[in-house]
Amino acid sequence: MRNQILLGIFVVLLLTAGNLTLMWLNRPQPQGEVWRVTEVQSGQLVEITQGNKTEKLRLIGVTAPLAEQKPFGAQARLRLKELVAGQDVLVELDINPRDRAERLLGYVWKDGQMVNQMLVSEGYALTESVVPNVKYKTLLDNAQSRARLLEFGIWNPEKPLRQAPASARRRRVE
Repeated sequence: MRNQILLGIFVVLLLTAGNLTLMWLNRPQPQGEVWRVTEVQSGQLVEITQGNKTEKLRLIGVTAPLAEQKPFGAQARLRLKELVAGQDVLVELDINPRDRAERLLGYVWKDGQMVNQMLVSEGYALTESVVPNVKYKTLLDNAQSRARLLEFGIWNPEKPLRQAPASARRRRVE
């Protein structure tokens, strides 16, 4: 009986170690160029520079609350500012490098972590997939599921975000 218990524990530990190894081997390996974040304009839009070149960059896969969606818009902008303002970041592009407004579209990496994912997992932004830029869709969807489950930020049931940013944008235009 004792040997069976020890064997069961060994099998569980072996499977856990295998799972952790696979997760480590399959973690995203960002590729891109280093840019400096010179300004954070919203929870999803930054200004970046590289040498004498300046661009507006919209984070791929996320949509942050608007400034008028108080307090969430200001919180998202502040969190993004805390994460990247004045710092060098790695910008990874996807299939379509620009949106209709000619802004760069990218995943922002700081110290090996994707900032887009951090904003979603901490409840500052929602996921927003726009084909064909879906390289990290599963990663971002999992981050949103985590934030929702843990009731972080916009998912707090006592004070939730009542309207998706896309709906708020449409109402602003009308």
